[in-house]
Amino acid sequence: MPPAPPRPGPRGIASCRAAPYDVRVILFKSGTTATSVTTPEGLTLRVESIAGPHGDGAAGDRPDDAAAAVVIPLASWTMPDLAPLAEGRRLIAYDPRGRGGSDPVGVSERVGFDADVADLETVRAAFGLERMVLVGWSYYGGMVARYARAYPARIARLVQLCPIPLRRVPWFGQGAQAVASRVNATAMTAVQASVRSGAALRDPERFCRTWHRAMIPAYATRPDALDRMRAHPCRWPNEHPLRLNAQLGRIWQELGDWDWRADVAALDVPRLVLHADGDFQPRASAEEWAMGRGAQLEVITGAGHLSWLDRPDEVLEVVARFVTGGQADGRTGGQ
Repeated sequence: MPPAPPRPGPRGIASCRAAPYDVRVILFKSGTTATSVTTPEGLTLRVESIAGPHGDGAAGDRPDDAAAAVVIPLASWTMPDLAPLAEGRRLIAYDPRGRGGSDPVGVSERVGFDADVADLETVRAAFGLERMVLVGWSYYGGMVARYARAYPARIARLVQLCPIPLRRVPWFGQGAQAVASRVNATAMTAVQASVRSGAALRDPERFCRTWHRAMIPAYATRPDALDRMRAHPCRWPNEHPLRLNAQLGRIWQELGDWDWRADVAALDVPRLVLHADGDFQPRASAEEWAMGRGAQLEVITGAGHLSWLDRPDEVLEVVARFVTGGQADGRTGGQ
């Protein structure tokens, strides 16, 4: 769908109307456009779009699944590290509500799967995508599966990178214990001192980086994982730990004692579940995700929850092969 002629928007950003959604557009990096989509609730979601081989408009993309756009929630953590997945197709990465450069959520605004699924559908509709390849990491690895359950006709393929457990008991508690056992205790002491002294509020971006240094042993196997990361989540206030942890707490409360085994059993879309053998979530949890129709499990060795930082070549190769219509183990053909 070609954009309408631009009109002046907030903060000097040109915008265009794609009824009933508001899409604002500016040129960003080489080959990348920074956009924003406004949800029916009035929340603005930050989006990064990389043009496909037939241009930036959805109407120019081939309608077959081989050219379906890749859509990735949580751009603030995944871009540009996962940008190579745009090879030969369009890629749209966005920050969900309350994350990255999108609008923060207030106490009266919805959080959790239902809200995030609705926002993903808003992004899809705003860009006129008929079918998508969805790539979701961690919590969003579960959310994209929930979207696929609600909108199966919109899914060409589905990739779940180290997704949250399919059910809360027993896996979520085991994962939390593993995280607690792996954090850098010395660095976490410095984090706690920053909170007590008020330094966390005076320089929240620096505090965010210190927090990540303390937590990275739980999320990655390589000590230099953060140094290899090209994304910069700490530049966004939504990603600062004090704010983010409060939102995550609301999400876990909203999800309750979840168990989605029946939903996954009903899924029938080509689906890749990627597990890292160093993830704090146990392999048995990933195996449950991979029991549905059309699903396959791929295990990346020597990687943690941030698998694409530990083993970027392997992760990108496996995902790209699956996205382009092959199977993660190198075979070709449908599921």
